[in-house]
Amino acid sequence: MTLSTMTETILGGKRVLDITDEKGLICGKQLGDMGADVIKIERPGGDPARNIGPFYNDEIHPEKSLHWFAFNLNKRGVTLDIENEQGKEIFREMVQDADFVIESFRPGYMEQQGLGYPDLEKINPRIVLVSISPFGQTGPHAQHKASDLTLMSMAGMVNLCGDPERPPLRMSVSQSYLFGGALCGAMAAHYFREITGQGQWVDVSIQQGLIYLTLQAPLMWDLNRINMTRSGSLARFVRREPDGTVKVVTGHTKFPTKDGYVEISLAGGPVYGSSTRSLFELMAETEEIPEELKDKEWEAMSMATVTQEELDSLADFTSKYCAKQNTMELYEETVKRRIMLAPQSTTEQLLLNPQLNARKFWVEVEHPELGTTITYPGPWTRFSETPLVFNRRAPLIGEHNAEIYGSEMGMSEEQLMTLKSNGVI
Repeated sequence: MTLSTMTETILGGKRVLDITDEKGLICGKQLGDMGADVIKIERPGGDPARNIGPFYNDEIHPEKSLHWFAFNLNKRGVTLDIENEQGKEIFREMVQDADFVIESFRPGYMEQQGLGYPDLEKINPRIVLVSISPFGQTGPHAQHKASDLTLMSMAGMVNLCGDPERPPLRMSVSQSYLFGGALCGAMAAHYFREITGQGQWVDVSIQQGLIYLTLQAPLMWDLNRINMTRSGSLARFVRREPDGTVKVVTGHTKFPTKDGYVEISLAGGPVYGSSTRSLFELMAETEEIPEELKDKEWEAMSMATVTQEELDSLADFTSKYCAKQNTMELYEETVKRRIMLAPQSTTEQLLLNPQLNARKFWVEVEHPELGTTITYPGPWTRFSETPLVFNRRAPLIGEHNAEIYGSEMGMSEEQLMTLKSNGVI
């Protein structure tokens, strides 16, 4: 069976009401990728997220936000004021046939509108409500607002990023919402519903989700009482001295080439030893190896006892060698020798990457209103029987009002005109 012959999707026939802002847009997008009918509900006049750049051809316009395009792929779109009494009634009617509601308002907002989980559950006991907020629905910080920088900072991520001799560093592109808005909780609740018939409320704290990205930092504190901080491009290895004190040594992982950079796992021991051995055998073919590195027992080299001087020596020689090499030629040779080395890819190189193109990762989506197609990241995973879909560009403002409110919900043109003139849609 090929992708072109598969017609069933994981969430085909399921409906999602997406009333999130940028904190939760990716959740609805991924549900849409899996075949759900995702209806993006915006306030009349358009969602503020449409004002987030960059913009197509640098033209600042709510219908040309590339950010909006990216995170609202595979959605239909309507406008609706859920603070208006008529708007609330329309939303409640939509909930009757929905499977998911995704929202990212401040905790308590939905309850104030009479649209909290207890209210929605009465309308549709199978509904899954996913609430995405900076710090969760409860706790002393629940009502705090937070930007990406705030969340990255309060989750401990900023303290781990940057060079050690400089202040902490924020990633240049917003990341926190992508992890808080992931669909894991929604799909887990969906699985539970399919077994029991009962929906539930999924309370997502973006801060809590981000803490998983700090990797070994909580572990290092728990085991060694070491507060890990930023080390730039350096890898950190912990060694315990004979007197019981703990010392951190660092090793280089990034090395400049003639035309870019490569990442190298430069270490010893049972995991990395054979790779480092092969690397130095490669370098020895054209370079004079220092005496202390000749015939070194790389597999026996313990990263728990290695000295800073040893690591600096390895990095110094490797750096001089890599500076003479072409990135891709070096990469291709190290692949043959099973050396742990990878080129640092630019965006252009990713678009040309043979592995991604062989798996048809990049997809072209038509934008008729722009008279062009735009390249998007495609399947983030592959299923043997239920393909992901990427065939609907992000909706224009109120693009599907007539289709959903009229054709599907039975409203007349006169009703739609009245709702629009009253600011309900």
